[in-house]
Amino acid sequence: FEVPDWGDEGGRKGKVEEKAKSKEGKQGKGKSAKPNPFGKVAGEAQAKRRAEAEEMEKKEREREEASKGRKAYFQGRKKDKAMHMKKTKSGQPVMKNMIDGMLKKLQND
Repeated sequence: FEVPDWGDEGGRKGKVEEKAKSKEGKQGKGKSAKPNPFGKVAGEAQAKRRAEAEEMEKKEREREEASKGRKAYFQGRKKDKAMHMKKTKSGQPVMKNMIDGMLKKLQND
């Protein structure tokens, strides 16, 4: 039993090749590109993302500044505490430090 050879005559293969050839011919004719239908929406989304990024950077800078301020504040408090906790040989607080602390408070107010 022999299998008939259909070849390109009347078979699907020939039609597909013809379509491919016709598409190749159309591409080379210099058609202008269509504008992006989502261009406006994409531009708005990009602007929104850019604004959000700027806002995040601003918040991050504010957080860093606040952190530096807190750090300086607590370092000053630690220094004042250490100064006020100093004692003499007999266990009494150093009066000079106490008076300096009071004077500093009065000058700030």
